[in-house]
Amino acid sequence: MPTVYVALALLRSSLSAGAAPVSVLRVFAGWVIKNVLTIALLVIAFRSRAFAPPALLGGVGVALAAYWLCMVLGRVKHANSVDSG
Repeated sequence: MPTVYVALALLRSSLSAGAAPVSVLRVFAGWVIKNVLTIALLVIAFRSRAFAPPALLGGVGVALAAYWLCMVLGRVKHANSVDSG
């Protein structure tokens, strides 16, 4: 669900004046690359036996939850926004 939120936000912002257009293909390609890298790195980490699997999965879960909370609740200042102060 959060990926859909980010994709819709990107597409909506690309429709505004002055923003670089973002195609659905670019959003989908980025999503696929992110998932392939995540799965590949998890496979490497599980095969290394240096990490306990429950701790590894717990760390990934906490990191993803923190990332999405920052994306949804955080107030990020974008380069194309006008600074009033």
